[in-house]
Amino acid sequence: MVSHGYYDCYGCYDPVKELAEKLFITPEEILEYADILNESGHYAREAADLYRQYGRTDKCVRYLETHLDRTSREYIELAQYYYHDGNEADARKIAEQGLEKCKDDLTELFIFMLQDAKSCKDEERYKKLYASAKRRKKADIVRINEKVMFL
Repeated sequence: MVSHGYYDCYGCYDPVKELAEKLFITPEEILEYADILNESGHYAREAADLYRQYGRTDKCVRYLETHLDRTSREYIELAQYYYHDGNEADARKIAEQGLEKCKDDLTELFIFMLQDAKSCKDEERYKKLYASAKRRKKADIVRINEKVMFL
């Protein structure tokens, strides 16, 4: 079903996709389904979501590392995984890459970077990031102010 695009060419995409999702019950079966989705190439994002949901963060991180694009979702997710694993330097590097390359909403990336600067007690970096966030059109400064308190 997956390899045939859930038979979308016959107008059956939604029911066949729903059926495929109902066929797998146990976590092991769902992870096998995620492997099938990942191997298909077209449904790798769905596979990554299933990996994350069922505790296979290593495979989710591998997906995120190979699919960094112009949307901030993957950058912030990957930075958070790195940060929680104690790899703060790589988390910062990924978030900075996201600020440079992303073309959509940058609010979450700025929140992440500002919270990191605050926890590191790096007042200079915090001020630069905050000033940059205020200048950016794609950053919602009101949401940033709500999430990050000033030093």
